[in-house]
Formats: sequence, C-alpha cells, structure tokens
Amino acid sequence: MAEDELRTGSASPSTRSGPRPDAGYWLDPGAQLAYLWGEWRLMFRPGTVVADALAGISVALVAMPLSLAIARASGVGPVVGLITAIVGGIVVALFGGCRLQISGPAAAMTFLVSEIVAKYGVSGLVASTLIAAILQLLAGALRLGRLMQLIPRPVIAGFLSGIGLTILCTQLPVILGYEVSHTEEGGALALLWETVRQVHRAEPMSIVVGLAAAGAMLGLPRGSRRLPTPLIAVVVATVLPIVFGWTRVALLGELPTQIPWPSLRPVPWGLWNELVIAALAIFLLASLESLLSASVVDSLAKGIRTDHDQELIGQGLGNLASALFGGLPVTGVIARSATNIQAGARTRLAAILHALILLAMMFALAPFVARIPLAALAGVLMAVALRMIEFRMLRALWRGSRAEAAVFLTTAGTILMTDLIVGVPVGMLAAFLYVVYQMSQLNVRSVPLSEVTPGAPDDDAGHCQAVRLIRVEGPLFFASGFHLRNAMSRVNGDRCVVLDLDQVHFLDVTGAEMLEEAVGLLRRRGAEVLLARPTDSVTTRLRGLDHVQFPALRDCPTYAFLRDAMLHAAAEIRPENLCQACQAEGRCAALEHALEGIGALDRTPVPKVRAVISRSQGTTVAAEDPARERRGRVSPLGTLRSESTGLGAATSWNCRMALPTIAASGFVDPRATVIGDVSVGEHVSIGPDTSVRADEGTPFYIGSDTNIQDGVTLHGLPGKLILVEGRAYSVYIGRGVCLTHHALIHGPCYIGDRCFIGFKAMVHDAVIGEGCVIGLGAVVIGVSLPPGRYVGHNVVVENQDQADALPAVGVDSERLHDEIGETDPEFATALRESSWATANGPKPSTGGNIAIG
Repeated sequence: MAEDELRTGSASPSTRSGPRPDAGYWLDPGAQLAYLWGEWRLMFRPGTVVADALAGISVALVAMPLSLAIARASGVGPVVGLITAIVGGIVVALFGGCRLQISGPAAAMTFLVSEIVAKYGVSGLVASTLIAAILQLLAGALRLGRLMQLIPRPVIAGFLSGIGLTILCTQLPVILGYEVSHTEEGGALALLWETVRQVHRAEPMSIVVGLAAAGAMLGLPRGSRRLPTPLIAVVVATVLPIVFGWTRVALLGELPTQIPWPSLRPVPWGLWNELVIAALAIFLLASLESLLSASVVDSLAKGIRTDHDQELIGQGLGNLASALFGGLPVTGVIARSATNIQAGARTRLAAILHALILLAMMFALAPFVARIPLAALAGVLMAVALRMIEFRMLRALWRGSRAEAAVFLTTAGTILMTDLIVGVPVGMLAAFLYVVYQMSQLNVRSVPLSEVTPGAPDDDAGHCQAVRLIRVEGPLFFASGFHLRNAMSRVNGDRCVVLDLDQVHFLDVTGAEMLEEAVGLLRRRGAEVLLARPTDSVTTRLRGLDHVQFPALRDCPTYAFLRDAMLHAAAEIRPENLCQACQAEGRCAALEHALEGIGALDRTPVPKVRAVISRSQGTTVAAEDPARERRGRVSPLGTLRSESTGLGAATSWNCRMALPTIAASGFVDPRATVIGDVSVGEHVSIGPDTSVRADEGTPFYIGSDTNIQDGVTLHGLPGKLILVEGRAYSVYIGRGVCLTHHALIHGPCYIGDRCFIGFKAMVHDAVIGEGCVIGLGAVVIGVSLPPGRYVGHNVVVENQDQADALPAVGVDSERLHDEIGETDPEFATALRESSWATANGPKPSTGGNIAIG
C-alpha cells in the first residue's frame, strides 16, 4: 500500500489545515506569535522585496479610485476611503492569517455603511465599527473562523447580489447628475422608483462621463498586470469634461492634506442598543467578505493556506485601527487580492507597500483627485456592482434546485426591499428552514434478502419474514426521527429485525430517543432487534447515552458488520418462526443466499476475515441462564474462547458492541486476552499472555497469517486513528506480520504486510511500511518508515529524518522473519482442539452451512 494513503490522527502541525496546532477552544498566543514571526521574517528576504514592491504599486493603482468611490457611496468624505485603505491595509497585513490578501474598504459594505451614517452619523459608524472589531477579535480567539464558512452558498450569493443591486440603485442618481431624497421605507426599490420619477432632471454630460467610466471598467481585460482598469476608467472619464469643456459635471473637490489623529467620538447612550444591531451586521458581512476573499486567495496562490481564526483577529485589529482614525469598516477584498497575486506578490510586504504608496499618492495627486467627476466614481462602482450580482449562480440554482433558488431570491429581495440588517437574518432563516427540510427526509425501507445478494433467486425473498433487514438512510435527529417511529409501527410478526445504520451519519438526543422508542416497540411485539454497521458518529453518541434513560438501546446487540448481525439473526430462528415453505424444506433459502454474499455491504474495504459457519461452532453456555445463553449465541464467528477468559468483556457501551471477530482458522490461546472491536484474519496465531485491548482506541485489524507471540501488547489511545483505504483504525496489522515476544504496539499505528517486530520492541504513533524489520528492543515513535527499511537493535527512531535515513533490510533480516515469523497451522489446530476441550468439553460435530432448530 502506498504511504500517501495513510494519514494518522495525530499529524504534525505542518500537515494540518492551518499553520498552528488545533488544540483547545482558545487560540494559543505563543503559537500564533511564532506563526506571525515566521511570516514577518519572510518579508525581508532579498529575493522577494522587488516582486512585492512591483505588486504593491499595481494594487495601489487599482485601490485608489475604488477607495474614493466606495467612500463617496458610503456617505462620507472621499479621503476617509483612502485612510481606511492605508490604516486597515497595514494592520491586517501585519496581523492577518492570509499572506497575500489585500484589505480595505469594500463595495459590499457601502449600502450598510451609508444607512448607519444616515441614521446615526459618523460617530455612530465609528462606534458600531469598534463593536464589530471586538466581535471579530473574540470570534478569532474562540476559533470560530471555520464556522463562519458554514453559511450556505445560496445565502452568500443572495447577499452579494442584493448588495450589488442596491449599489446600482444608489449610484444611478449620481450618474444621472441629480440628487434624490427618499424615505427609508421601501429600501433601494423605493429609491429606484423615486429616481425614475425625476429622470427629467438628468444631465446628459454626466451620463456620458458615468457610462464612459463603467464601459472602461467592463470593457478592459480583467486581472491584467499592466492595466489597472479602475484607474484607467477614472482617467478616461476625468479627461472627457476637460477636453470638451463640460462645466455642468459635478467634481469630487479638494481632499484634506492631513490624516486625523486617533480619537473616539462621543455617542449618546440611548443609541447604543441600536448600534449593537448595526455592529452585528458589520461583523457578519465583513467577516464573510474577508473569509470568502481568503478562500479565493488560497485557490489562486497554490501552497498558500489561510489561518481563518488569525484572519478574523487581523481583521478585528484592522477595524479597530480604522475606527480610531475615523475610517470605514475594513474587509478583505477579492479584486485587489487577485491583482496582488497576479502582479507577482510573494509576502505580506506587498500589502504594506500598497498602503504606503496610497499614502504618498493621497498627497502627490491631490490636485488631480479634486477634478475627478462624481459620475466617474459612480460608474466605476456600478461596474463593480454588476460583477457582484450572481446571475450564473441563480441560473444554475433555478435549473438544479428551485428551493435553493428561492433562498437566493428571498435574501436578495429582502435586502432590496428593506435593508441589509433585515436581509441578512431573513436569508439565514430561509437557509436554515431549507436545510432542516432537506435533512428531515429520512428513508426507512425494508430490504428483501435477495437484494443484498446479487444472483439470489427473487422468489426466495418472499418465503418468510423470520428475519427482516431494515435500512435507515439519512440523519436521525429532531426533524426526522418521527419517520423511523412511524415505519417501525408498521413492522409486525417478525422474529428478528436488523436495523442497518450504515447511512446514518448524524444522531442527536431526540433521534436517539426515537431509536429507543422504535427498539422498545419491536421488542414488545416479540421481535429480537439488532443494530448493524453504526457509523463512528452514531457509535460515539450511543456510548455517551445514559443507560438508565435508554434501557432498550443498552441491551440491544450492536455489530460493526452486517454479516455478524445476520449470523446472530440466523442463530435466533426457531422452526416455528419459519413460513410453511421453509418449514417443509427445513431451511430458509433466502437467508442462506444472503449470508453467502452479504459481506459486500460491509463498509470496510479490508479483506473479509469472518467465515460463515454453523451455529453449533459458537461458544456454548449453560442453558439454564437465558441471558447467558443469548450472549453465547451473539458470536457464532469462529472458534472463540470461553467468556471467563475475557473475550467480549464489557467496554464503554456494552459487551455486544465490543465482541471481537475471529476467523474460523484463527487461534487465540486461552491465556491471552482479546477484547473490543478486533478483527482477526485467517490463520492468525495469538500466543499466551498476549493482551489485545481495543477498549480505548478502537477498532483493531489483524491480517491473515500473522504470528503474535507470547507477551505481546496491542493497545491504542482513544480518539487517535489512522486511515487505511478510507477506514479508520486505532491499530492496523497487515498480512504475514510477526510480532515477537513482549513487543508493544500502541495506536495509532499501521504495520504493513510482512513486517517483523523484534523482541521487546515498541512502536507508537507510527506508519511502518511493508517488509520492514524492527530489531530487538528498538523504539519507533511518531514517524513513517518507507517500505523495506531496517531498524537496528535498541535503536530509537523518533524523527522523520532518522526514518528516511534508515538502511534497507538485509538478507539476514529477511531470513530471521522467515524462520521466526511463519505461523504453524498444524500446531495452531492442535492447540485449538486442546483449548476447546479444556474450556467446553468434547467438541461438538458440525452440521451444514446454516443450522436452524
């Protein structure tokens, strides 16, 4: 097996989704400072400074006209947009979690900011931005960055489209050359209606200037390194009035030539409640815009991964600084970030230089800026707004999912008719209702036995209902549990019911209560109920339940594999439970066909290690104790040890869930201990005084022809798993492996085929490639060994450099494996016969493949 198919659950920080360790509920300040220090050091490498400087110039040429236009549309002075881009750009570049992202004022915020300024003034905007900054800092410290990405795409598309349409409505009067006053009721649609009513006031020269700017923005190639389209659009639109002598076009006017000192403006106490609501809207929209932009940066710049929590902290600090300087809310912006990457930026220095160049341009180009027509800035902003409207997304949603298209239209329409503060929660509510509706579609169906075995005769499926297989598909939670209860109420007259939970990937407490109710109902009707193939999340939930509150689930046999559950069901059948046709034949053909091929439904891709055997081969227990008798029949899986030796001991849920699975040809010495979810393959030999404990870390897999000698210990850390071909294991032992005397294997751990682990050697949190030899007393911890490597006697390997430098296995080592590692089938068979006689008396004879009666 290829090494890249293996991933341990305790990977090093460098392989995780972010640059820092994922531990605890709060960010580790030390780890974050170390991460930022490493990022800052990259800025001053000689090979990147020139590239970053050129990228900074390109971004500044794009950012200047956009910042002026956004500030003008937000209801504040144009210089405020430049201050926001300068102050916020530097602070976020220093402390954010996305190396190449550019932050500053965003077009998506204009409508929200203009409403806040209109209602509460600039002081209200500063106060709400400060509150939003604090919320972003808390969200980052609490590691909520990834949760912000859980907002559905139709809602985000509806946000952006609604904002884009609103910008079009608000900028249309500016291009037409007149101001429109309207009430706040009716939102942007009311403004649009009022604009149309006064269209007779339009100024043709202003329209030409605005259309020229918008045409240049939309007509020039997007994303070119050499063509900063916003700057070209503004220059073209500014030159037109000068060349043709148009005097009736409104101009931007002179800019202040100094940056204000940081200060806080007083806000009346009576407004704070309303400002908190506005701050929540700024927090949500600014965070979404920033994280969405960071995702685009990750996709454009290969090898760059955003630390979403640190990015929220950086954006919070940027908004804090911007508010203190009287600026606008800061967000990461996609267009400027894309320009930064396409211009060849390498480090955070590009974003810092872009802000410093903007500062120089604010003073050096002040005379030119004063002559920019307002219609030109409006045209630039309208072009940006058109690109924000997700026409393609709406078309795709309409074709594929009308319900999601309705969420999109609801969000965008609410923003248009009211405002962003109302539109955001309405869109979230619509998305929540849609998700709940979709998840509530639980499918509960009875599966004919012929369906689980391709090639089985169809007529066998209807012979009898002694065993009914019911498959549950979908999340089992508060909105879907009633489907299971209703389906179980229609099941009657079956001796044994197997509930296949392989497609149930979520179970909440309400769903568990419905499952408890369904199991109890079937039991009251006289049916034995078995749970098969619960997913990891369902298993975790079941283990955490109160056994007193859930008595039916507590006593319900649970199996990791469907075959095992069906074998248990076959053991429960009595002749009187069969239909007349099966009673006449003395057998159930449908059940026999199902047991022959049902292993294909088991979700594990690991080779099958269980053999279909007669019920009489299972462990026998005295019949005078009904509970012990049933427990003995739970495991007709091979030649198993007596319960008194520890096999199937109770673990964190119940003894049935933890029963090992041992092939008929495998051997477990009576003096060994095997507990928990352990799959043991064909011709495996487990010697005396061996401890195989899957009671904490689970499950274990032991491949065929493996020799585990006396005194070996296999154990695993809880919650630490390793993936093998898509399935998670605590300990995975391949085929033909030899674990010699007193070796210790502690999961998470993978040992490939034909490996040799020497006497008293220890392996923990490691991947051992195929054909490796670990010498006597050697220690291998936290590394991945390539195939065919040799670890000498008493050698300690604890870092990857050591592992990569190990020599290849020599001829002597291979001979040692051949001499010591091979299992002796005849010896194991003799011991098996002896062990059975000691524990149970003379071994009974076996009948056919399936014995009923």
